[in-house]
Formats: sequence, structure tokens, C-alpha cells
Amino acid sequence: MKTSKNLLLNLICFLFFVTFSANMLFADNTISGTVRYSDNNEIVTTGLVRAYTLTGTLVSTTSIQPNGTYVLTALPPGIELDIIGLANIEPLDFPITCYPDQLNPINSQSILASGTITGRDIFVQRLTGGHSPQGAGSISGDILLNTVPHEDALVYLQHDGVYSYFGVSTENGSYSINGIPEGDYILGVHRIGYVCSPIQIHVGSKGIENVNFLVKPTLQTEIKLNADQKFTLKQNFPNPFNPSTAISYDIPVPGNVNLSIYNTAGQLVKELVNEFQNSGTYSVTFNTTNTSSRIYFYRLNVAGFVSTKRMTLVK
Repeated sequence: MKTSKNLLLNLICFLFFVTFSANMLFADNTISGTVRYSDNNEIVTTGLVRAYTLTGTLVSTTSIQPNGTYVLTALPPGIELDIIGLANIEPLDFPITCYPDQLNPINSQSILASGTITGRDIFVQRLTGGHSPQGAGSISGDILLNTVPHEDALVYLQHDGVYSYFGVSTENGSYSINGIPEGDYILGVHRIGYVCSPIQIHVGSKGIENVNFLVKPTLQTEIKLNADQKFTLKQNFPNPFNPSTAISYDIPVPGNVNLSIYNTAGQLVKELVNEFQNSGTYSVTFNTTNTSSRIYFYRLNVAGFVSTKRMTLVK
């Protein structure tokens, strides 16, 4: 009996230590790098870098330092993030750019926030149009999510495949682009976690007002669920585990399913599932051998739904 109590006490102490260590680790989740211009690798000396979840929630903001570096701190652990570079001075000298070098968030590369991640450089496009007056035309309007003003959306003008003129929506959802030369353009909106159909527009010598856009969450446009349908990633069982544990999840619609295991450095440990699956409830076993006690993250990605949970190996 005494031996059993000692073992139980040791296990409780170990779990407390693991939890304490994990919390300390999560407090130190950082992503850092340098912001440069893509045309000549010159450093960008002012502006912002922001981190968003894949559904468009802002989780961290930091300034670009005079030497071009940035550090995003206190990031939520085990969650995929999109990071963007954003000019914060007038006139704008570069458009919103997603890591590493994309103007369209759909083409960005997400980063799993876990531990200290360095060398995530952002390469922005030097802006030759923007707010520098080159014509007499102008466009203004509002960006709305349902009926709510939508902030920090990039409104762009594209001509012959080149992005030339930009505006960013304010906290009341309004945007304006001035000094536009006369011509035909594609006018569209880019915002992480949201989609919006671009339109073709002709800009003349007079201003065009009330060119409004309604944006929708990416997840909402990809799937339509009934009230009783939902994606669920369940806590693994047993947890803590040794040497194996079961991970269960529910998917209410068919889709390409990816279930992967990561270590605390954000490195892929094992891909458990990467295939098309019909709607239903699934369970997968994760087995680990020849490794010491440690924390893992497991992430489910299907039909735009992303969820990450933590589990602990105890030996």
C-alpha cells in the first residue's frame, strides 16, 4: 500500500512539473524574423507584423524594428498561424504581405506556434502606386462582415496581373484609394480567414463612391452544417499515456482529413491520417517507443476546420 501511495505521489509530482514546464514554455512561444523588400532584399525599417489564426482572429501584433527584425511573443501554443507584414505610415511603401511573400492570404504559408521559431522572413512587394498620386481617379466604400464593419482588410487594384494600388479598411470598415490613373482594374479584398469575390471596375477622372464589399468566413463558405452537426477533436485517451493512446474525432461532412503529431518545437513527428474520409466518428492509435517522457501536440485539419490539443507521454 505504501509503495502504491509513493508511486501515485511521484506521478502527481511529475504531472505538476510537466504542466508547470509546459505553461512556462507556452509563455515563451515566439516567432521572429526579418522583413525585406522582395526586389532587392533591402530591409523594411517601419511597419507592423501581425499573427492571425486561420479563421482570421488577431492574436499578436509587433512593430518592425529599424533593422528590419520583428518578434511576435506570447503566442497560443499548438495553433497554426498566418503572419503578415503591414505598413503603418503614409504614404504606404508596401502592401499587406503574408508569410513568406504572398499578397493573397489563400497562398500564404501558416506556421505552427510552439516554442521559439526563428528565421521566418517576410518578403514584401515594393509599392510603386499606392497612395502616391498618379491620376485623378479614386474609389471608396465599406468592408462589411454581415452588417458589421470589418477592419484591416486589404483592398487592392490589379491591372494586367500587377498589384498597383492599395487601401486598408479602418476600424469603421471604410477604405479609400486615391490618385488612380484612368483605366480598367480588378478590385478585390484580401483578409486572412475570409473570402470575397473581386469585381471588374473602370476608373475615370471622377471619384467612385460606395463600392462596398461583403466578406464571409472561409469556413462558412466551405461547409454548410445543420445546428446538430459539428467537427470535434476529442482529448486522447489515456492521457498521460505509455506507450500508446487513442485519438478520436467526429467529422459531419466528407473531406480530406489530416491528423498529425508535432513535438514542442513545432516539428512533425508522425502523420497518422492523410486521406479522404466520409462523415462519421473515427479513432486512431498513436504509438511511440524508444522515447522519453515529453509533451506532444496533435492537430486535425479537415474542410477548413483546424483544432489542436496537447497530450503527455509518461514513462
